Amino acid sequence: IDRMITDLLEVGRNNEREFPIQPQKTDLCQLCFEMIEELRDRYTIKSLKIEKDIPKDLPCVYADPERIRQVLMNLLDNAIKY
Repeated sequence: IDRMITDLLEVGRNNEREFPIQPQKTDLCQLCFEMIEELRDRYTIKSLKIEKDIPKDLPCVYADPERIRQVLMNLLDNAIKY
């Protein structure tokens, strides 16, 4: 989250600077499982259960893993809060 805020502030300060995106081969399945594990304490404290229906044979995609991580974090964070 700190990196995302820093990136947004830098983009907002200087219109000439591009939003940093570094695409690479990314395993979405692994990324999803990592995010769920990373948030385990937050959702178990609220007695929530995350049901995983993530196909293990998802193909890799060409994307910026940090940006995908930010999107997933935001979605899961909102789901846990509300």
